[in-house]
Amino acid sequence: MTVSIVMATYNRAATLPRAVASVLSQTEPDWELIIVDDGSTDETPALVAEMTDPRIRVYRHSPNRGVKAARNAGLDRIRGEWFTTLDSDDEMIPDALAAMLDCAERTGATAIECNCTDTVTGAMSGIGPIADGWMTAHDHAQCRGEHWGLTRTELLGDMRFNDRLPGFESTLWLKIDTRAKRYYLHRALRIYHTEGADRICVAASQTSFRRKPEILTILGDDGEYLSALKARVMRDTVTRSPESGSHASCGPSCPPSGRVRRGSVVTGRYRVPTSPMTLAGFPATIEQAGTSRVTTAPVPTIARSPTVIPGRIVAFAPIDAPSSTRVTATSCS
Repeated sequence: MTVSIVMATYNRAATLPRAVASVLSQTEPDWELIIVDDGSTDETPALVAEMTDPRIRVYRHSPNRGVKAARNAGLDRIRGEWFTTLDSDDEMIPDALAAMLDCAERTGATAIECNCTDTVTGAMSGIGPIADGWMTAHDHAQCRGEHWGLTRTELLGDMRFNDRLPGFESTLWLKIDTRAKRYYLHRALRIYHTEGADRICVAASQTSFRRKPEILTILGDDGEYLSALKARVMRDTVTRSPESGSHASCGPSCPPSGRVRRGSVVTGRYRVPTSPMTLAGFPATIEQAGTSRVTTAPVPTIARSPTVIPGRIVAFAPIDAPSSTRVTATSCS
């Protein structure tokens, strides 16, 4: 099952060989590497000209068009059933592709999310789930920091990064999330080099502030993005995890979709996002996925929730809870 790896590069002759070497060292051999040289003026053209592995294809922009245009050029040329992007100053650990493909086969997921190792801190760069598990679109939106992963090519279709926007790559992933079955693998499979002085995200952030009115206009013209954003905003804050099994009992008001309305009486196992809320209305058990730590929460104070109705849930997520936290009602009295 071929994985297409898109690598955009610009004047990174010093780090490109390291990134390519990490692809060549993969234990999973069925991959293709698409390098898009975005008009480099250093030794990059000479370096890529020496690459002889038939799984590597090189394309060149002249003049420079920007990182999103370069990535889009790579996405236009992918042939694999799965795809990912890899920055030309980062690395994959040797079993990165194998681990994610294995996870997809075991779970049936169409998108795999994993973490990265920050080279400056030595810690995981992504903030979010702390154990393997399914991710809703809301869970994914709550993640912060640097994550990575694989996505089924069929989910991409003709969607591409909007190269009129500085940054805002999340607009593409938000649209993909409306179609994806995403699973989080709690491993750092990519080495995220943050020691460089040419980090793209910093420049994009500074440009975004200056161009805010223009950016809002461009976003407003993207109907598919606005539909996906509206769906995320309107989605209930608690969505049942795919592995939770049969439909839980939540009284006559329980929606057929498995989502839980505020004010419903609920028993069952649900995934809850991180939010500044507390459990309220009845005793409940907080179980943190991947650990044996279980605590019981009596009726605590309310934060950002409507009036407490005895015996009913009016808020779900405990303060500072990770996105992998589960809430199980133990009493509705």
